[in-house]
Amino acid sequence: MERQFRNGQCFLAKAQGGRPGPANLLTAWNCSADRVPREFSYIMQVTAVLRASAGTGACPGEPGRYRYSWNVYDGRTMICAKVA
Repeated sequence: MERQFRNGQCFLAKAQGGRPGPANLLTAWNCSADRVPREFSYIMQVTAVLRASAGTGACPGEPGRYRYSWNVYDGRTMICAKVA
């Protein structure tokens, strides 16, 4: 079984250096939830699902806003996300 990522879906991430870090990409979380399990700090919302070779590793988005990415499917796909 493989997780299918879609724009707008949310998942959980831990904090690392005051920013989102390691994520549990298998979680599916309510994007507007007020709480997360104790071991997590962030709700991340998928903004793009791209082939990893599609660009320079930068996620599309509004200038000045942080975008985060994780490689999945043996590095073939890049998931872009923002803090929900």
